[in-house]
Amino acid sequence: MDGYRFVVDKNLVIVSWDGKGECSRGPAAEKCLGVPYYEVVPRIVLGDADVVESVLRDGNPRLIKDCRALCVFGSAHGDIAVSPVFDADRTIMGAAVSVAAFSHCTAADSRRAVPDNLEIARKSVTLAHGVRSPLNAIKGAAVYLRGKYRTEPGLVEFMDIIEDEISKLDRFVTKFLSTSLVESEFALVDSAAMLRKTMALVSLQAAVKHIVIHSELQELPLIKADEYLLEHAVLNVINNAVEALGDGGTIKVSAEMVRQEDREYVAIEIADDGYGMNSSRLRAISSGSPERRAASGRGFGLFITREVAQYHGGHLEIESSRNSGARVRILLPVAEPGP
Repeated sequence: MDGYRFVVDKNLVIVSWDGKGECSRGPAAEKCLGVPYYEVVPRIVLGDADVVESVLRDGNPRLIKDCRALCVFGSAHGDIAVSPVFDADRTIMGAAVSVAAFSHCTAADSRRAVPDNLEIARKSVTLAHGVRSPLNAIKGAAVYLRGKYRTEPGLVEFMDIIEDEISKLDRFVTKFLSTSLVESEFALVDSAAMLRKTMALVSLQAAVKHIVIHSELQELPLIKADEYLLEHAVLNVINNAVEALGDGGTIKVSAEMVRQEDREYVAIEIADDGYGMNSSRLRAISSGSPERRAASGRGFGLFITREVAQYHGGHLEIESSRNSGARVRILLPVAEPGP
């Protein structure tokens, strides 16, 4: 059985590291000391709460049985115990985290061949953790603006949407920090309502650029989807259209139910009258290999949208040519009726 133990102070900074076993030993102790534990291993989370922070706050030990045990390279099956550490006056001065891994982490087999895995993981976790500070600042500004302009219903509604989106992103970051893979949350989604909210999010940006957004939405059957991923897939396409139009132009957003190959889909369509895309870019997106130079442009955004659509059992259709605009359709299967 592999395992390791570390101790953090009240600021979650590692003050002691004791590794046992090849996989869990991970980095040298001197590389772990003096940094927040969540920059070395994924954050330990139950629900929306950091378990280590909870133990520091109430002094009650926690034992997480038969779970995905933390590993600096990924994960392994095991138990995690978090206990308070007291000083001579019985004041909480930190917390001890012990990990007992039952199963072998296969990532350890490749760590000699890929020595930079740990650094990549640490940078990813640091990046995700760093998102929280600006998120909190944006949320605070939204709350302030909603209070100051509470007599303007349109602006209050817009602020509510911003706060809701910030909360979703914060939950996404929490899951990213607590697991090596983000697990999607599928639920029944009203695509028409989701599109209305998405258009509200981009309405100010479009207005500043003198872009008109038309919508043709009807009542549609529910789809089973991860709403967070789906919203951002649609945002990718609309943001690409805004970028393509520059100053002035029209974007049309519509949705309808279609039938293809004996299966019903909700087809979300975003069309613009911008400069369009050439055939080589369309082939790259359709093949799943967007050009490297498209990473900052509309090709990469559409590639991500294509991946999201396929992840949900659907697909992406694109029609475009130079100087003739673009028409993007996201087709998502209609949810099967329940028992």
